[in-house]
Amino acid sequence: MINAYYFEFLALCVAIFSYAKLKNSFMVWFIPFLLFTFISEISSDIIYRKYGLATDWIYNILSPLTIVFYGYIFYSFIDKKKFKHMFLFAGLIYLLINIYVVLTSSKFNITLLIIGALIQIILSCYYFYSCLLNDIDLNSYKVKSGLWIASGVLVFFAGISIVYSLLDFIREHHLNIGGVALYNFVPRCLSIILYTCISIALLKWKKPQEI
Repeated sequence: MINAYYFEFLALCVAIFSYAKLKNSFMVWFIPFLLFTFISEISSDIIYRKYGLATDWIYNILSPLTIVFYGYIFYSFIDKKKFKHMFLFAGLIYLLINIYVVLTSSKFNITLLIIGALIQIILSCYYFYSCLLNDIDLNSYKVKSGLWIASGVLVFFAGISIVYSLLDFIREHHLNIGGVALYNFVPRCLSIILYTCISIALLKWKKPQEI
C-alpha cells in the first residue's frame, strides 16, 4: 500500500511553499506541526524496525499534541464565544490529564486517544453545523479551508476511534489486511485522506487582509 509518510511530507511541503500567504494567520502553525509530526512518525518507524524498541513515549507526546493542535485550529475557525470557552475548559482538562499520564506511565493510553478523537469529531461536526446554521458564504477562502480541514479530521478521527475501540477484538481474532494488522492499516489509509484534505485547505487559503 502507499505509505502515508508521503502524504505527510506532501502536506508539509505545501505548507512551507504557502508560507507567504499563511503568515500572520493561525494557519501558519501547520508548518511546525506537520514538521514535528513527520519527524516523530519517521523516528518511531526507524526506532521500532531497526532497533526493536518501544515507541509509546513518542505517541504519548504526539497524540495529545495532535488533539490540542486541531482543537486550536477549530477554535480559530469557530466564532461563537460561548462554545470557545467550553472548549478551552475541556481542552485544558484533557491536556492536564495527558501530562499526568505521560509523567506516570510509559505505555500509550488508548482510552485518552479515543476521548481525544471524540472531541475532534464533535468539533468538526459543530463546524459543519455552524456553517449551515449561520448561512455563511461557502465561497469564502476561510470557510473553504475550514471545511476541507473539518472533512479530513472527521474522517480520520471517526475511523481511528472505531478501530481502537475494537482493539482487543482485532488482536484476539488477528484481523489484518495484506499482512498488516487492522489497527495499523486503517489509520494509515485514513492519514492519506487527512493530509490530502489539509494540503487542499492550505492551497485554498489566501493571505489575510487584516491581522
